[in-house]
Amino acid sequence: MANLCSACAQIRFLDLCCPTAPDIHSARKAQKANLKYFKAPPFRVFSAEHSPPDQIVPLGSLGQIRRSSTQCSLCYLIHRVIRHRGAYILGNRPIQDDDDNIIFFAITGILASYGNVTESMSDTTANGCPDKLFDFRRLCLTVHFKEDTVFEGIFVEHYRALAFYNHIAQVCHVDSFEGDSGAKLLIGNTASEFENPRMLFSGRKRPDTVDIKLLRNWMSICNTEHTASCCEESESEDIITPCKLIRLIHVDHLCLHVLRDVDLGDLQYAALSYVWGGPQPVILEKGNEDHFQRKDALSGTDLPQTILDAIHLARLLQIKYLWVDALCIFQGGSPSEIEDRQYQLSNMGNIYRAALVTIIAACGANSNAGLSGLRPGSRSFVQEIVQLVPSDDDSVHAGLGLVTTCTARPAWTGWGQDQDSFHDDIDISAWNTRAWTFQERCLARRSLVFTPEQVFWVCDEAFFCEESSFEDPKLYKKGSFDMPLHVELYGSRFHPLAWKTIDGPLAQMTTTRQNFWTRYSLIVQEYSSRKLTCPGDIFDAFEKIEEAFHRISGETFQWGHPKSRFGVSLAWTSPSYIYTLLRRSATTTLPMTSLKKTVVLPSWSWMGWMGVINLGATDERLEW
Repeated sequence: MANLCSACAQIRFLDLCCPTAPDIHSARKAQKANLKYFKAPPFRVFSAEHSPPDQIVPLGSLGQIRRSSTQCSLCYLIHRVIRHRGAYILGNRPIQDDDDNIIFFAITGILASYGNVTESMSDTTANGCPDKLFDFRRLCLTVHFKEDTVFEGIFVEHYRALAFYNHIAQVCHVDSFEGDSGAKLLIGNTASEFENPRMLFSGRKRPDTVDIKLLRNWMSICNTEHTASCCEESESEDIITPCKLIRLIHVDHLCLHVLRDVDLGDLQYAALSYVWGGPQPVILEKGNEDHFQRKDALSGTDLPQTILDAIHLARLLQIKYLWVDALCIFQGGSPSEIEDRQYQLSNMGNIYRAALVTIIAACGANSNAGLSGLRPGSRSFVQEIVQLVPSDDDSVHAGLGLVTTCTARPAWTGWGQDQDSFHDDIDISAWNTRAWTFQERCLARRSLVFTPEQVFWVCDEAFFCEESSFEDPKLYKKGSFDMPLHVELYGSRFHPLAWKTIDGPLAQMTTTRQNFWTRYSLIVQEYSSRKLTCPGDIFDAFEKIEEAFHRISGETFQWGHPKSRFGVSLAWTSPSYIYTLLRRSATTTLPMTSLKKTVVLPSWSWMGWMGVINLGATDERLEW
């Protein structure tokens, strides 16, 4: 056992462990025999009848943790995390070392859950809860006034927390780090997996720069195992129409290729989703289009770092082309450029849907931020590891340790933030505040998400990340597990990493009538909270989302309102008194006719207002 202080030694670390392959195999055999194996550890259920009480361990004040960190390896890890994320409570008040009235607690129970594994890909079961096998947990910290707590391991009132440090560390196999400065790519277990089992979904140390082999492996798993939902060509033929003109960056020749009358599904290209953050130094205009088609024409330009990194990444992934809006859509104001831009915007859904992968730049506030991890020195956080069980131990979880997670976000310190959000770095990114990027993510089949400290992969059937081993191929196909496993993330089903492609095969297969309206209402609420550089783009940046919903339901929309529930949807409201609605004065091009006329957005539509909207559409119809 590691050198732990008396407080840290009380933490129930096995609560944070995940099953091994034999665990899942035995559990499913028991399930077929109608036995209650799933109610035994490491399979956890949210039930007072079956779940042990949540363990909440008092660690002491910040000063006590700091002093203990010289002797206790876990206190050292915790103190570094607190300093990294910021030692603040409500009102951004700093926590002082000598403030003994403010106590830190370690959590390994339900509040430490950040996702689960299900056997079903449907959003919910009949009772509205995921059909869960087990949940993932990571060590969390919470901060309370001393008088608001008791010290028998139970909170008096959870909601009175002063700060919450989400998912600071996860269990890992220590031998993943021994003699290696970076992450080992542990793809599942060996042939002797049932004799010498390893935990699935365990933590690992991500390297200072991205391991391109790992990203290629994620794409390979999706290409070979997810053909029914992520990349089945027959499923997209009816959705993706032939494209009369598309411009793409040739990543080896560093120039534009103009392709006409092509099927986007036949092209090998990546699409970039990013934020401009201001005027761009290089844009496509009528006057430079011919020049940009010459080989190496883009090499002598002042391209923003994010675009340069995306070109380099596409080259490393052996993808021939890259689509970037600033260079592939005319940005000028001449009539011919405007006409071209309108066509390209109308084709935006197909462009992102047909891309081999969408590269999401969720790091930095502008196009010069780059893709963190692609270049040396672009990531700064150093993970810490605490050894709990030596790697030569004979226990089931030999080599068990804790490794810090790769998040840069400060601690949660107030109700204006989402305490339950899973990957907070994406939540607070500039990319996650924009309306256009919301549509891009909703329509992308597969995405590589670059955050300040790690990269994620998300598609309809899988979620991968650099800091955890999620990519065992056996988890995503039928075999010894009888059926594929599916990872669900908590915080929100509409978190950027939890979304399914709106009109993908999986969504069409699992969407019920009530789930459809709940999903649409939540998307309207999320979209209406986003920012637009041009407020009049409110319709254009949502049009392809409406079309996607139409494809899976047949529903038609008028200015964001479903026609079959038009009367009910007109009763839209602001979800809380804390939100203020302002009339949107910007104009938009009239979308219902071929007239190229700008009009004011209607006041009866939620699109005519700026602010967060609660649409309230349900499966019920108004009777007149």
